[in-house]
Amino acid sequence: MQTDRYISPLSTRYASAEMQYLFSQDFKFRTWRRLWIALARAEKTLGLAITDEQIAHAAESYTVFGRVTPAQKQKLVRAMQAAGHTVAMTGDGVNDIPALKAADCSIAMAGGADATKQAAQLTLLDANFANMPLIVAEGRRVVGNITRAASLFLVKTLYSFALALLTLLFPVEYPFQPIQLTLISSLTIGLPAFLLTLEPNQDRIQGSFLRTVLTRAIPGAAAVCVCAMAAMAGVNFGWDMADCKTLAALCAGAVGLMMLYSVSAPLTKLRAAVCTVMTAGFVLAVCYFKQIFYFEHLTLAQYGALAGLIVLAALVMAAVSWAAGATMRASFRISNITPGKGMWSCRSTTGWG
Repeated sequence: MQTDRYISPLSTRYASAEMQYLFSQDFKFRTWRRLWIALARAEKTLGLAITDEQIAHAAESYTVFGRVTPAQKQKLVRAMQAAGHTVAMTGDGVNDIPALKAADCSIAMAGGADATKQAAQLTLLDANFANMPLIVAEGRRVVGNITRAASLFLVKTLYSFALALLTLLFPVEYPFQPIQLTLISSLTIGLPAFLLTLEPNQDRIQGSFLRTVLTRAIPGAAAVCVCAMAAMAGVNFGWDMADCKTLAALCAGAVGLMMLYSVSAPLTKLRAAVCTVMTAGFVLAVCYFKQIFYFEHLTLAQYGALAGLIVLAALVMAAVSWAAGATMRASFRISNITPGKGMWSCRSTTGWG
């Protein structure tokens, strides 16, 4: 197709003949003429005395609203929210502020009133909606990666708190040496969380942040507590306290790595590389730096006990994960998404004039 040099008042580009027609004054005139004819032939005109029930019906029946008052804009937003929609509102004037505050997502223009920009959640500095996909992608990356990192950090917080309570209530020593916790935290929490947070993530945000984090973290924390206390029970069988603490630390490291693989699913090249490097680092530390991290040489029976504890940890994680998921589903309301009432289903509520 032959293209000619075309200079647009908005941009300079090579445009085809069809593109030139779309930007031509004749096409704009025809488009506005069709719009005004459609508005003139509208079946119903809603006056200022419209009731809330009529607004709710109009919100579900119409898509274009003209000469809307600030109070009616707010009622339209709330009516669509009551119908199950997630509503986005855009505006630039002070008459849009009530609707912006009521909407789930409020966007203001950079050239709008200062009060409007303060009331909105987001301000487009260049007034260009073409940037919205980039904004959504950045938000998904931040929320998705922080959810993974928070799950890893919360595991250690939960089992450290639970073990501290258990050692206060029962005559048993704390199962870890500080240097062992440093190793476990570095290889299963700190370094992986830092690397995974920088990863591009376009996955859609689903569910509640708190529910997702707790559902992922509680099973790992419960597995560490159960295995650590079971390992410390080896003192009753004549094992040395240092050996029991070694078993507990190795179980905690294994659970931490299992949690890392769990929150990294589905594995990408970066996630797989991070999980592999962290696993290799933990194995090298256990095999070649025993004295630094206070790991004792274990007997064959103790290695067998270690394998059994790791299997027990996997079973505890599976059971607690199922129970936590069932509890969270009962505690939080899960909205049913139906056609036309999805997460981002919205309609324009901005009026002219």
